[in-house]
Amino acid sequence: MKLMQLEERAKRAKAVREERDLLHEMFESDNTGITYNTEDIAGIFRIASSRKARDELNKIEKSEDVTFGRAANNQFALTPDEVHWLCGHFKIPPYSALGKRAFVMNNINLKGGVGKSTSGCMIADGLTKSVDHISKQMRILIIDLDPQGSATKHFLGDFRSAALFQSAITLMASESTDLDLINELSIVKDTSNKNVHIIPCTTDDGFLSEQLSEVAEEQGIEVHEMLYERVIKPVEYQYDVIILDAGPHMDNVLRASIGASDGLLTPIPPKEFDFDSTLKFFERFPDIFTSLIERGYDIERLQFSKVFMNLWKENARSSVSRLYNARAMNELTEIFGESDLISEHLPEEEAYQRCADNQHTIFSMAQSTYGKELGDLIPFNRAKAQATKWLNAVWRTISLAHQKFDSNGGK
Repeated sequence: MKLMQLEERAKRAKAVREERDLLHEMFESDNTGITYNTEDIAGIFRIASSRKARDELNKIEKSEDVTFGRAANNQFALTPDEVHWLCGHFKIPPYSALGKRAFVMNNINLKGGVGKSTSGCMIADGLTKSVDHISKQMRILIIDLDPQGSATKHFLGDFRSAALFQSAITLMASESTDLDLINELSIVKDTSNKNVHIIPCTTDDGFLSEQLSEVAEEQGIEVHEMLYERVIKPVEYQYDVIILDAGPHMDNVLRASIGASDGLLTPIPPKEFDFDSTLKFFERFPDIFTSLIERGYDIERLQFSKVFMNLWKENARSSVSRLYNARAMNELTEIFGESDLISEHLPEEEAYQRCADNQHTIFSMAQSTYGKELGDLIPFNRAKAQATKWLNAVWRTISLAHQKFDSNGGK
């Protein structure tokens, strides 16, 4: 094979990718986004019924001289901004009023393709857009540490300005020790979700992991301290939850992500190969953490290490799938006990993938848009209902741990 052939292939790959991104942009332009009807408003603000919620909104429009959004049938359809306005009207304080530093949660697994990035994006969208959590007005930062850039692709599409930004990895590898560098470089990027920001990552960052050891030694800092000290610490009071999405490699980047984490969350599919690979990862935990502790890591910072079943075969028809489900659940309970096993699982639903293919999650995709463009609403609603149960179980874990923090950042 000649170099010219590889160059031609690269050009064709780029052309196809740009065409796909254009289709995504066209889809996004037609998507009016999530709105909240009177039933949603009743749930968000604990109003007794949809009728009373409608009456309350009509009353507010007259008394406050405001006009809320409406659907084509003239029924209320409020935007997230309008819901946040109502939070102020009803004097519901945002979660940030607690004055705590951000809780740093790490979606972690050394097995690729198990749903780390997808579930992390679902948590970010769910905590900021779902009916159960939108009144908290959560501020979420995703730090993409995986050179594959799945989270970056999800929230930013084809991030063409890669040459103009620095990722968290490049910032850790920088010779500068200026903690204000993160703000000067504006490495934190806005997304289409106003309450979710992201520090992107691209393929180029995959070549920097080994440099971190040299930089750490030169600057008198441990590798496991670099992400927190160089990236998170300058912004930890600007966010409520920071989600780390590291790649499936036991390298310096993953060590830095563990060192910065307040909690570890591991998705585990029940399929034999994925399940077995994940268990091998947990078998290495004592060695991983012993090595970090010997370098000065304080394991007391880590509030929890929990797992949840992902890509669960709901109503599995085949005997093999039923066997995988039963064995996986029994074995996870045996290993982790009920205390470290998230009570709800994420099933293998086509609706999740269809949303992801269009740079959305089940929490950011408008029901009307899904029904019009992507498929049947029955599996969509079923998938969203189960995802909501899972999200609430994850949030209980995070919030209980976060309550231990005082307003000065301690535990």
